Formats: sequence, C-alpha cells, structure tokens
Amino acid sequence: MSVTPPASPFAALLRRSKFAQYDPHIGQVYATYGGDANRGHWGLKRPLALRKRHAHITVKSVDSPEQQTEWKHAEQQSRWIKMYDEVGLPPKARPEKSWYHKLGSDADWRWTVDSEFATRDTTTPPSGKLEERSHGVRLPEGVDPVRAKEAIENGIFADKMPTPNINAMSEKEFETYLKKLRKLRPQFREYLKTRDAAQATKGQCADYKKYTDRNSRVIEEQPHKFAGLAYSHHNELQSRFYAPPRPGRMLIKSSATMRNSNSEDMKVSFAGMAADLPNALRADKGPLNWRKLAATGDSGSEDGVTLYANGGSGTH
Repeated sequence: MSVTPPASPFAALLRRSKFAQYDPHIGQVYATYGGDANRGHWGLKRPLALRKRHAHITVKSVDSPEQQTEWKHAEQQSRWIKMYDEVGLPPKARPEKSWYHKLGSDADWRWTVDSEFATRDTTTPPSGKLEERSHGVRLPEGVDPVRAKEAIENGIFADKMPTPNINAMSEKEFETYLKKLRKLRPQFREYLKTRDAAQATKGQCADYKKYTDRNSRVIEEQPHKFAGLAYSHHNELQSRFYAPPRPGRMLIKSSATMRNSNSEDMKVSFAGMAADLPNALRADKGPLNWRKLAATGDSGSEDGVTLYANGGSGTH
C-alpha cells in the first residue's frame, strides 16, 4: 500500500501568493497590510522600497532582465474604483463604442430587479386584457412570445384551483383523499411520460443549428462585460435605496461650445468621472465660473456644487 506524500509547504504558499496570480496581460492593483506593509513585503519575488500602509501598486514585470521588480503607484486607480463602488450602479456598454461590438448579444443584457424589493403589484400578473388562452393558461398583455410558451408549458398564470388542506383533515378524511389520489396514478404517470418525451427533443433543432453554424459565437472567447470595472450585480432600484446622492460640480457644456447656455447638457465632475447632466435636470444651478476662479484664485468656490445621483455610466 503506497502512501501519498504530503504537499510541499512551498507549493501551498505559492498558490496563496500574489505571485501565482500575476498575469502581465491583466492590469491588477496590489495591496499589502499590517507588518508586511512596513517590511515592504507584497507577496512578490523580492521586497519593494514602498513601505507604508494603505498603499497600492501595479506590477509591470516581476523579474526584469536587470533582476528588478518593475512597479508603479496605483493609489489613483484604487481611489477611483472605491468611488465608483460607492455610486452603486451597473455600467452600461455604449453602442457607439468598439467594446459594445466585442460583447455581441451580451452587451444589452441587464440584471433584473430583485424580488425582495419588488412590490405586490409588480410581481402579481395583471388581470386585464388577455392575449392568449390555452389549456387554462391566461397570459398578461405584452408577454414575450418565448415567455408565453414557457408559461403555457409550466402552467404559469393558470386559473387557481382549490387545494385540499391535508393538515386540517381527520384520519378518515385523509385516507379517503389518498384513495382518490391512488386512482389518479395511471393518468399522472402517462402525463409524465408525455412531458418527458416532449422535453427530450425540446430545443434540439435550435441547438443543432447553433452547433453547425459557421458564424456561431457560442464558444468564442468573450471579454468581461464591464472590462473588470464591476463584478457585483447592482440594479437601479437597489442603487436608489443604498446609494444616496453625493456632491458634484457642474463644469461646462458637454458640446464645448458657448452658444445658447440654457439648451445644452452639462458636464459634471462626479465620483471621479465626467458625467452628463441633462438640461432638464439642471434646475436653477449654473456651471462653475472659470473667469471668476481665474481672477480670484478661490479654489473653494461653491459655484455649480450640488448633490447628484449618477443615472448610469457608459464603458468603452
């Protein structure tokens, strides 16, 4: 009987180190904490000269030809990501940018509303005009055809039937109910056979076409939808409750022209970004007076400063 030798401690340390996660083709920001920060230990091949807490770096090369670790400060990138996380909104791929076309059909995919934040009216199907009735299934107006077919197959939105309350039955009533169910066994088994046979071939034609399509992109490598900007799923309703408005400054017209100052959208410095503010939402606020700032040198001017809530951001 052979005994497997224990794993090397060095191998376990290597798997947990930043060195094992390093990829020169992926921009990563590294941080170190506690006593390791004071000693310049960053989990790389050699200690670095940067020895302060809350520091962040990016690594260009772990071991250059000169046997040095090439790195640079990344505090600005780290602060910007933290500011964006505080905004709490999902990025959006902009159709006019090349990144949108790289994503293909995934570019327009959006995270749905969490059910715990939805009201009863949102989750309850409307009982107004019916578009289709099939096998007792009633579909609300405006249902997508694919969803409608699934609703018919699964019995969603079907007329509610009274169900016996087995917890309130006496022993005699429960035995009578079981005898009734036993008589329905052959019908139920026949239903299962029919359903399983239908589901066995469901979607096979579409899958075959996808498999044989010369231009199929099913197994094509896809970049991360937001280029690594955000990995968590935020929806707009959640952001409305958990991301309060934050201060920003109205800077200049987005078209960079000076004509008709009351009819153009504005650029706003907000959360480290230059966001667009629609003219309809400006209220009585005006942009920063750059001439006044140049004349007085007062960098603490409150011109154009107010609370903003970002309504979405676009990625390239």
